[in-house]
Amino acid sequence: LDETELRQWLNDGITERFRDNIAARATIAGQALKMPAYGEFLDEGEIDSLVALVEWLNSEDWKQMRFP
Repeated sequence: LDETELRQWLNDGITERFRDNIAARATIAGQALKMPAYGEFLDEGEIDSLVALVEWLNSEDWKQMRFP
């Protein structure tokens, strides 16, 4: 999942790659919980913040943080 796909996922609830793949579409259609499309509820700055959060969590830098 690259940044372009992550943005598609956040905005539309599905990526073009999954939408174009019949097996992926069938899998997603059968899921009880689906990724919501946030594009109509969040502005571009909020999507940017979510992308930054997901990238930070994926980097595992958060594991180095000390918590009280």
